[in-house]
Amino acid sequence: QEWPICAICWKDIMYYKTNLLSGSLIITILYLIKYANPKIVKYYNIRSNQQVTNGSYSLVGTSETLRTHKIDNLINQKSNNKIINIKNSTIILVEKSEISTDKFYQWLAGLIDGDGYLGLTQGKYPICEITVGIEDEKMLRLIQNKLGGSIRSRSGNNSLRYRLSNHHAMITLINGINGNIRNSKRLPQLHNICIKLNISVIEPIKLTIDNAWISGFFDADGSNNLDYLPPLHSITEKGGYDNDGLINIRPHLSISISHKYLIDLKCIQNVLGGAIYFDKSNNGFYIWSITNEENHILWYNYIKSNPSYSFKSSRNYKIPQYYKLYKAKAYMSNSILYSSWKQFEKEWSKD
Repeated sequence: QEWPICAICWKDIMYYKTNLLSGSLIITILYLIKYANPKIVKYYNIRSNQQVTNGSYSLVGTSETLRTHKIDNLINQKSNNKIINIKNSTIILVEKSEISTDKFYQWLAGLIDGDGYLGLTQGKYPICEITVGIEDEKMLRLIQNKLGGSIRSRSGNNSLRYRLSNHHAMITLINGINGNIRNSKRLPQLHNICIKLNISVIEPIKLTIDNAWISGFFDADGSNNLDYLPPLHSITEKGGYDNDGLINIRPHLSISISHKYLIDLKCIQNVLGGAIYFDKSNNGFYIWSITNEENHILWYNYIKSNPSYSFKSSRNYKIPQYYKLYKAKAYMSNSILYSSWKQFEKEWSKD
C-alpha cells in the first residue's frame, strides 16, 4: 500500500524539479543582466505561440495569462543601463541611453541637425556625414580629433564632407547626441540607427539656454551680417553728410538661422526671443532673426557659455564692440571715431 504513495511522491519530486530548473534559468538571466553586463544578450528559449507543455519553454507549468504577465515584467525590467525588450519573439538586452550633459555633444547634435546625415549603408552599417564649406575645415578637424573619421573635399562645389563609420565610434556618437537630435528630418534617421545598434531612443529634451544645441545649429544654418539701411534722402538725427556731401546710412546688425521646418526654429525662439518669418524664395523656408540690442546681448552671453566653432563664430564676440561704436555714432564720416569704425568693418569682413 505504500508503493502508490511513493510513486506519487516521485511524481511530485519530478514536478518540482522541472519548475526548479525553469526557475534557475530565470535567475541565470537576471544574474547575467546584473553582473555580466553584455552589450547584447539574446535568449532564444522563448518561441512565439509555444504550448505550456513544451519542455524547452522556461515558464512550464504556468497558465498563458500568468506567462504573459511574467514576460511583460521582463520587458519593463531595467538593470545596469540595460533594458529588456522583445524583438521577433526574442528577449534582447538593449542599451539604455542617458542624456549627455557634455556641451560638445550638444553642439554636435545641433550641427548634425543642420548639416548632417545619419544613415545605414547597405541597410546595416551605421554612418554619420556632415557637409560644410571649405572655410570650416577647422571645425571638422575638431570633430575628427574627438571621434575619428575621415574628411574629404567634394569636387565642384567648394565643400568638405566628414564621414564616420567605425562601429564603436558610432556608438559613442549616438550615446552623445541621443536626446538632443530634434530636426524633423533627422529624428527618423536616429531611430533607424538606434534600432540597428540596440540603443534605446531618447526623445528630444526641452531646449534651455544652458544647452549648446543652438550654437551647433547656428554653425550649420546661421548667419551674422552687418548691413546698411537704405540711403536717406534728407538729413536726420540718425545720419549725417559724408565727405562727398551724401547722406550717411546707418549700420544694421542681424543674426539669423534659416531652416525648412518652422517647428525646428520655434524652440530657438522660445529660448532667445526674436521673430520668425517665411521666405518664399527657393521653394520656401523659415528664418529666425534677432535685430535689437537686447536680443543681441542675450545671444552674445549665450555664445560665451556655449561656444560655436564655425568660421563665423568670431563675429559673435564682436557684438559688444559693435554697440559701443554704434552708440557713439562712429559710423558717421564726421565722427572722430570714424577711423575706428572703418577698422571694425575691415575686421568684420575678414571673419
